[in-house]
Amino acid sequence: MYSIKDKLRNSLFFLFTTTLLVSCHEPESYKVDFYRSQPRDQELPGWWEYYNTDTKEYTYTVFQNDATRWDYSYHDGELWKNSSFDYWYTEGGKIWTYYYIKNWFYGSKEHSISYRIENDVLIMYDDTYEWHHTRCEPKE
Repeated sequence: MYSIKDKLRNSLFFLFTTTLLVSCHEPESYKVDFYRSQPRDQELPGWWEYYNTDTKEYTYTVFQNDATRWDYSYHDGELWKNSSFDYWYTEGGKIWTYYYIKNWFYGSKEHSISYRIENDVLIMYDDTYEWHHTRCEPKE
């Protein structure tokens, strides 16, 4: 028979595990509110196409006015919307993102990358590389 100590320990373990799993599945609301309240470069919303010369594949990034950013890629000839997304804003020549991952194991992350737009080409860059995305028509 279980003692009161065993029941209490099991209850606390269940409560801790449940809280951990539930809290990891939802974005932290204060971060979402912060990202949504920040300024965004009005040239960014829309579809941007990237051609990866190594894989010979196109991917698409979609910046939306509601502060979300989605990625699309082709799988077996069909365009798929990735299940995870970012919240974004721009400041100081950088795109700041809060990457919301629907996976309790990896968690969410914040990131920034420098950018500029030249003649409908979005150039994102860091110290070692530049990624060129061309503005394109919506694919879905």
